[in-house]
Amino acid sequence: MLLSFLEEKSFTYMITMSQTRELLRRILKAFNADENYIDTIVNELEELGVEAIIEEGELLLHTGVRVLGKGQNSVVVKCLYKGETCACKILRPDASRRDLIHEAHMLQIANKVNVGPRIYSYRAHIIVMQLIRGVKIEKYVQETSNKFKIKKIVIDLIEQAYNLDEIGLEHDELSRPEEHVLIENDVPYIIDFESAKYRGRRTYRNLTQILNALLVGRSKVAFKIRNMLNINDVTSIIQLLREYKKNSSREIVNKIVSYIDTV
Repeated sequence: MLLSFLEEKSFTYMITMSQTRELLRRILKAFNADENYIDTIVNELEELGVEAIIEEGELLLHTGVRVLGKGQNSVVVKCLYKGETCACKILRPDASRRDLIHEAHMLQIANKVNVGPRIYSYRAHIIVMQLIRGVKIEKYVQETSNKFKIKKIVIDLIEQAYNLDEIGLEHDELSRPEEHVLIENDVPYIIDFESAKYRGRRTYRNLTQILNALLVGRSKVAFKIRNMLNINDVTSIIQLLREYKKNSSREIVNKIVSYIDTV
């Protein structure tokens, strides 16, 4: 098949499935993949019905290929799936995890309470999910001067964290939202559920982690948010979080939201 082009804001180089191997080789060779591993990924892409992968992203690998992002265990590329542009998360051959099945299951559970990017399909080494064209929360906060947008983001994340607490799904990384929250069109998305744990019973860790990170902590993000919301004393927030640990109820969440909404 001939190379085709996808025009969004500009022409984007698209590789059809018959040409996937070379692009994947250049992506996965950055992580020392052998031909057998590349075959495995190609086969899973075909099984999932991924029509093409697209070379695009801010991150340039040392093999000369642009991707959306990478982590310790995976690399994320843009793809075409059932006619829609999506994100493909591919397990790195040098990953410490055997597969992405646990993460896929955690994301499916999170989706039930409208948290996280939508998951569409998966195999052992690949997750096809909603493409979030966002920026990291740290960049968003540093570049935004609108107090009401910041307030909305914080309250939205409180609600998402509470929803996860209610179903007993601990993300376990929300103490570092700068790496696990993206903002798209002023809407926050919690991403990367590979370390998540499903307890099956109500917990409190998600909300306490995210609030400590965004309002109580000493990070640049927390400092900027406190400054924009005119929060000079975090004693009230700390007290509310202590109450929440003892009784993670909707009533206490409402008190937290009300406090932030009125500052």
